[in-house]
Amino acid sequence: NVRIRMPPTPNLDGHCGNFNGDKGDDARDMIEGRIGDFVAKADLMFDTYTPRTHGKAVSLDDCPDDQRQQAEQTCRAALDSGDRSDEERFRGCVFDVCSVGERYAAQQEVEGW
Repeated sequence: NVRIRMPPTPNLDGHCGNFNGDKGDDARDMIEGRIGDFVAKADLMFDTYTPRTHGKAVSLDDCPDDQRQQAEQTCRAALDSGDRSDEERFRGCVFDVCSVGERYAAQQEVEGW
């Protein structure tokens, strides 16, 4: 996970949201509604373009119960806490471990400046 902190910039929007401080309007369908679901070739960061494919959005509901319980144990240990005081970080960790494996439990977030 990456946290980007920066001053507000008019008309800024993209994959990471619009940086207005409202997480509620940063869902993928809302972002695509504002800017579409592709980047113009002139705005690409790289020389090649790989078309995006639309698939099923994955959620914690897709994680089998036994795997989720193991992920929760792993994340409690990785977050150095037996409690779930920071529910958002905890759920993010559980999602990462369920989705891609335990090696990502310790890689919580990088804070930008």
